[in-house]
Amino acid sequence: MLNGWTLKSHRMLDGEKAYRLHGLAGEESEVADATVEGLVAKSLLQSNLKFPAASYLLTEKGRSLAIRLAKPLG
Repeated sequence: MLNGWTLKSHRMLDGEKAYRLHGLAGEESEVADATVEGLVAKSLLQSNLKFPAASYLLTEKGRSLAIRLAKPLG
């Protein structure tokens, strides 16, 4: 998400929800429910609560952690 990808939850008419990362060039990647729910529970992500496709954003805490994890070891 630091590199411009967008995480969205897509809700279907039957109530099913799928989380997908959307890249800048149109690529998509499915994300496990437990992964997103865990990041939300740790206050690393927050939703804009839109329906049927809510977007998730990094919180300040999430952004700080992502920046630290993206740095090379050394």
